[in-house]
Amino acid sequence: MRTHETTIGENSASVICNYQFDDEGDLDVMQVMLAGVDIVDALTLQQWAELEDKCRAAAQADYEDTRYDARIDAYIERMTA
Repeated sequence: MRTHETTIGENSASVICNYQFDDEGDLDVMQVMLAGVDIVDALTLQQWAELEDKCRAAAQADYEDTRYDARIDAYIERMTA
């Protein structure tokens, strides 16, 4: 499960999203923690969609970082071999 910190709502409440996407790229699980309480049931559909988009973007950024780091590691390994 991945974690992403973000804000939501008019007052920009700071929340922590714990989420997981399935193999087809659909959101499988999401918890939205505010002060240690899961508020997912209190979200509007618009807020849910906004958080899903933010989590998807965070997961994509993590994937790109991992891919970039792997290329750097492979390059260093070739240069030191």
